[in-house]
Amino acid sequence: MNELQLLPIVLIYLQKALLGAVTKELRAVTANIEDETTVQVSFFCDGDIPTESLFSWENVIEKLNSWIPPNCALKAHIERLDYPQKIPVSGRYAYLRKEQNLIQEDSIAKTQN
Repeated sequence: MNELQLLPIVLIYLQKALLGAVTKELRAVTANIEDETTVQVSFFCDGDIPTESLFSWENVIEKLNSWIPPNCALKAHIERLDYPQKIPVSGRYAYLRKEQNLIQEDSIAKTQN
């Protein structure tokens, strides 16, 4: 399975696993295929991470790991990245919290077009 085939599958599985796991601290979750057999998932949160949220996100990672093809490796990390720091995007968003700076950037992009 190549990257173009694997990424949409990973995003669907990741979004399914995120149901009920999104908290107010979660800013974004991204997914990327590093090579044909390595899936990279990154969680970015704002502020201190409550233990319950951390367990929930680790559960998402475990679910995703059980759903991806057996020949794929999953690399995942959870990182504190306080608002308004920019979220480093590698791959695609599986989840993105609505934030004021994103609204402003979107309106600037629309006026420039």
